[in-house]
Formats: sequence, structure tokens, C-alpha cells
Amino acid sequence: MSLRTTLNGSVNTSALLTLACVATSTLAGLLETSTSSGANLNAAIGELVSFGFTGNYEVDRTANNAIPMGRIVGIERRSATDYLLTIQVLRVTPSGTNAKPFRPLAVVQMPYRSGATVTLGKPVIADATSTKVDVDDSGADADGVGCIIAKDTTALTVDVLI
Repeated sequence: MSLRTTLNGSVNTSALLTLACVATSTLAGLLETSTSSGANLNAAIGELVSFGFTGNYEVDRTANNAIPMGRIVGIERRSATDYLLTIQVLRVTPSGTNAKPFRPLAVVQMPYRSGATVTLGKPVIADATSTKVDVDDSGADADGVGCIIAKDTTALTVDVLI
């Protein structure tokens, strides 16, 4: 018996973080084209995806030779251009010079102060310049923690993969 055979029976994939995400217009177009040509939507299960950091919780098909950030484990067609995807997150690499890839365990909602810089795809650092400690993105060259995957400019909160 090979090591792979032995391990496959004991690997707990349910321990990976699972998120509801939305498809980019590009990915939605590919899904729509495949279903209109008669393919079953479930054929997209297992497709590798990556966060593009262009929209809240938005994922796209992983580019050729790129390291995937997740895989599709569920899919729901809400309209011809809107797909709700259940993604199993494998690992995330935030944008920035010193960013390190990591395997997220949770999504944490954090406040940020009005006027703070928060950018999708960036790690966060503490911002203690106001009366309370909140977050700021860590900039292009600073170390930080996590990765911002959503921003609510009305509530002044960010969702951070940690």
C-alpha cells in the first residue's frame, strides 16, 4: 500500500475554510457558455479558482501556471450573469511585496476608521491613531496579517481572511 493510499483515507478536507463567493463576469460567462452548450453546471465542481481582489468575495478561474487559491465545491445559478459559488479555500497570497501565502481558518469582520486606506487583497495592521484601535491595510511593503476580501464603505468594516 502506498503512502498516498494510506493518507487519502485519513485526510479531513472538511477542515478547510468554505466560503460563499461570487464569480467574476469572466467566470460567469464561461459557466454560462458551458451550460448553454448542454454541459451540466456540476461539471464546474472541482474547478480551481483564485481571488482577483477586484470585488467583494469575487473569484475567477485560476490562470495558467498560477497557484490556485481555492476550488469550487458548490454552484448555484442565480441568473445568466450571476453565479453563487461555494469555494473551499486552499491558500491565499495577499498582494504586496512582503506578503506570505497562508491557509486561512476563518473570516473576521474588522472596523476601519473613516479615511483609512483599506484595499482588497492587502493584509491588515493595527491603526491606533484614533480613539479606538481599528485596521488599516499594510501598504505595499509592510508586513501584516490576513487578507482583505471584502470592504463595506458604509459600515466602515472589512472582511479579512485570517
